[in-house]
Parts: sequence; structure tokens; C-alpha cells
Amino acid sequence: MSKTTPHIIRAGIRSRKVSVPHLLLALIVVVYLAVGGLYAVFTPPWQSPDEPAHYNYVRQIAARGGCCPVIESGDWQQAYQEELMSARFDPALLSGLETLQYEDHQPPLYYLLARAWTPQPERGLLVQMRLLSVLIGAGVALCAFGVGWLLLPERPQVAPAMAALVAFLPQHVHMLASVNNDGLAELIVGLTLAASIYYLQDRPSYVLYPVITAGLMLAIWAAVAILGALVYDPARDGATGANLLAMLAAAGMLAAAVYWGYNWLKHPDKRRLHVRPWSLGLLVGLGLVTKVSTLLLVGIVPAAILLKWWFDRRSRKTAAAVHIPAQAARRGALAVWRYRDTTLGRAAISTARRALPGALRSRLQPLLPLLRGWAVFALPVIALGGLWALRNISVYGFPDVFGLGRHDLVVAEQLRTADLIADIGLSVYLGQALRTTFTSFWGQFGWMAAPMPGWIYGLILALLALAGSGWIAAAVSYRRKAEDAKPAGGPTWRAAAALVLALTAALALLAYVYYNTSFVQYQGRYLYPGLIPLALALAAGVDAWQRLIFARARRPRPYMVYSTVLPFLAFAPLDLYLLWRWIIPALTP
Repeated sequence: MSKTTPHIIRAGIRSRKVSVPHLLLALIVVVYLAVGGLYAVFTPPWQSPDEPAHYNYVRQIAARGGCCPVIESGDWQQAYQEELMSARFDPALLSGLETLQYEDHQPPLYYLLARAWTPQPERGLLVQMRLLSVLIGAGVALCAFGVGWLLLPERPQVAPAMAALVAFLPQHVHMLASVNNDGLAELIVGLTLAASIYYLQDRPSYVLYPVITAGLMLAIWAAVAILGALVYDPARDGATGANLLAMLAAAGMLAAAVYWGYNWLKHPDKRRLHVRPWSLGLLVGLGLVTKVSTLLLVGIVPAAILLKWWFDRRSRKTAAAVHIPAQAARRGALAVWRYRDTTLGRAAISTARRALPGALRSRLQPLLPLLRGWAVFALPVIALGGLWALRNISVYGFPDVFGLGRHDLVVAEQLRTADLIADIGLSVYLGQALRTTFTSFWGQFGWMAAPMPGWIYGLILALLALAGSGWIAAAVSYRRKAEDAKPAGGPTWRAAAALVLALTAALALLAYVYYNTSFVQYQGRYLYPGLIPLALALAAGVDAWQRLIFARARRPRPYMVYSTVLPFLAFAPLDLYLLWRWIIPALTP
């Protein structure tokens, strides 16, 4: 590497003073905040799925203190909601808006944050409440960048491409600019995925310190609020109980902040933290008190712990064990059994009995790190998720640990999948479900009332074809190179991380399918817990073409390497076009 071109590296362009990927990330976040802010301000009020019910959750906890309202009969009003949607939420019909409370079964963390952000929520402050979701969405884009940066450091152009897709996907912007708990759930999923990759790498980072500190503070806040819901009755205790709970939560959060802040200042050498199973459990526990869609993390993180344990065992150099041939072992056992009544036979059996516990311990010893990791991970998950489950059991009865059973009873008027299939047939249903899932994943605004123009879906299909063909072309190119290359070594942390991301996408899809076996809810936004793995797949596929096209360039220019990001940045102007020319005209009463 010459002194005249210190900024050129093998897989991309990076300056010693300024990193191009991080400049792009800063640009993406700034533009996203601007676009998301415009969506929050100019999207007509209540024109986002379930926004009135989420707003009413915040309003209720502000009015009664504490947390956790109870979903009851009458919270779902099918006829009134259809009237509102058909009239585009005409202000003349909003007299009963506060009665839409069918999201009262949701976990409380997002709503506690929203209440702190807007202490006295009212209709006139809807934009302010939406802006909290916009800020949370910026964190989701940062997590997407982090996952790409950690997984493919030698391809720095992939990370900003992932962040751009997550930040500017039209339906995602629309959802992140409304009042709901989806964004916070996605943020926790993204943080958990990034932390899992750090864990698999066994790599310390400065970023983990503030994340763990904030996570502990939020965990204390949520735990105190849920405990209060178990023992505190607003009608009985009035404002006194709410004030005591607030003081207790504030004291706990302050203690956590002081402790971690003291350690930050006192021990500079410990600012770079390693991810441990307990910190992954903390994130998963926070997910369980945010939204049920994060339940997939309960399977993903133990899988990551298992993969790390397995790959560490495979890569660890151990002394070769002496193996006794199976046939000789069987002959020896038969001989001992045949002469068991002799002195020699009894001595052999006695020796085997004494050696058996040690042999079992030696067999089980390698499992101890795995079992210990699972146990440490489970502690914060059980502490936070268990508290929420106890609260729900106390209100709704066993085994309704998530409140979903009561929710299903309250929304019994919703269209059921079995009824729709009986009405239109399975083949028609499947075609309808696939089409609507695709269109609503990319952009179908309002209460599914305003799909994008058809030509935009055509461009999206072209992007998907480009990414898919990129994967095929990369596989063919890799196979040709591998014929003359040395065989690759054993499994690595990257293989484990890829499996974790694939499992995330698979579980998100399975959860979506499972939900739709009961209710007709083929809304693509329910797949967003798997958005980061999808963004990685699309960005890597597009980047494969960039690498093949410019493979012969000796010194790749920045516009060559980072051309991968351009198709995803193009969603930003598309978002503005859709807002002004499509969403506002289609959804304004």
C-alpha cells in the first residue's frame, strides 16, 4: 500500500480521518429524521393502523397513574371503526374516539416512555407523540448498520445500504411516524441481533456500556410499574400510590445510572464491555415487556449461545482421546459378566462402579458452560417476563400469560381466517394473502386503504430480482474460484451469526403465518421483526453485482464501491413523493 493512497483498502474506500460508511450513516439518519418528521406532521390524524387504540393506552395511564390498563368488553367497536375508516376519520365523527381501547392488553414499556415524552397526552399533541416513534426508528436504522458492519467488515458498503433500506422503506416510515409500540419492539430486536454478533465474536465494544446502562434503567422502570399494577389500585390508593411508585422507579433508575457512571469514570479500562448471556437476557426481557412480537428472541438467543458453545468446542484444540474398538469393548464386557461371581470379576465390577461417576462427570463437563449460559440468560428473562405474566394471570386468569386470550374474546367480531376460506375458497385466499402481504410490506398506507401506484411495485420487484440474481451470480463466481482454492476451514462465528439471522427471519415468518391462522391479518408490517435480516440479504445481493462489475478495477473509486447504496437511498425521494402526491390526498377527510 503506497503512501500516496493511504485511504484505499482492499474491500472499500476509507479515509484515516473520515470513514465513508459512517458519513453515509450520518446522512441517512439526518434525512430519515427529516422524512419521518414530515410524515409525523402531515399524515392525517389517526390514519395509521390501530393508532387511536395506542394513543388511548397512553392517555389512560396518564389519567389513572401507574400502568397497565385492562382490556374489556366494549373496547373493540367494529361498526364505529368501519364508519371512521370509511369517512377517513372525519373530525365530526371523533366523539367516541377515546372508547377504542382494544390495545389495552399490550405490555407497558413503550407507553411508559410515551407518557414520559408527553405527560398530558391529548389529541392536539398527536404529532409530538408521533415524533417519539420517529426517534426510536432512527435507532432501528443504526442497529441495521451495526449488524451489517459487524458481519461484513470487509464489505463496508453493505452496512449503509442496510440502514438506508430500513430507514426509507415507505411502509416502515409510515409506521415509524405514528403512535404504536412496533418501533420500540424492532429496536430491541435489532439491539439483540447486534449484541448476539458481538457475543459470537467475543468482542468488546464501547457501545455496549450505554446500551446496558439504559437497558437496566428501563428494566427497573418497567419492573416497578408492573409490580405496582399487581399491588396498587388507583381507585383505592389514588395519587399517593402512583407518586410512591414513580419515586421508587426514579430512585432505582438513578442508582443504576450512578453505579454505571461511577464505573465509567473510575475504571476507563473497563469501558469496553463483552456481551454476556445476562445482558442478552436483559434485552430479551425488555422485549417481553414491550410487545409479544419479540417472543421470537426467546428462541434466537439460546440458539446463539448454543452455536457459540458448539463452535468453540469444535475449534478448541484438545488432546486426542484413546478409543477402544467397539468389538473389543463388547468382548470385555461379556467376559466380566461371565466371570462376575469370581474374585476377579467382582473386582472388575467394583472398579467400574467407582469409575462410573467420574466418567459421567467427564462426559457432562463440556455441557456445563452451555447450561450455565442458558441459566444466566434465563434469569432476567424470567424476572421481567415473569412479572408481566403474573400480572396478566392475576387479571385475566391462567393460562392467559400474555393477555391474548382476553384480546381474542374482545375482538371476536374480527374476520376469522376459517370463515373467509369457507366463503371464498383456499386458493383464492392464498392468492389474496400473498398479494396483500407483499403490497402492505412495501407500502399500503392508512388502514390498508391506500396502496402505492402499480409502477412502484414493479420497481420493487426489479430490485428484488436484482438482489436475487446477485446471489446466484456470486454463488457461481465463488464456485469457480473455489475449484482452485484451498478448502475452507471449519465453522466460524460468521457462520453462527448467519444462522442466527436466518433463524430470526424464519421465526418472524412463522409467527406471521401462525397469527393469520386465526384472524385475517395479512399486513406486511407484522414481518418487520425480520426486517434487518431481509435488508442484509437484499444489500448483499445488490453488492454482489457491484463486486462482479468492478472486479477488474485495480483501485476502486468510492462511487464504484458505494454504488451498492444508491438503489436503497432512492427510497428517500420516493417517500416524499408518496407523502405529498399519494398519502395526504388519499387519507385526508
